[in-house]
Amino acid sequence: MYPEVNVNFYHIDYLSMASLNMTTPERELLYSEPLSLIALRSVGVAFVYIAGFLFVAWYAFKRWQITG
Repeated sequence: MYPEVNVNFYHIDYLSMASLNMTTPERELLYSEPLSLIALRSVGVAFVYIAGFLFVAWYAFKRWQITG
């Protein structure tokens, strides 16, 4: 991967393309983020989901006294 690469997020206005008979839609740059930040954020979100589901499973097994 290339962590120094930026990812650009654009707003694409398809409605103006149809009303003005244009062939390509107008784009407006909303913001830009480094790829490494996006990757770290996705790892963090995955960790939070895993921890949350493990806690819910642990609580359910403890409450209903399911043993292995």
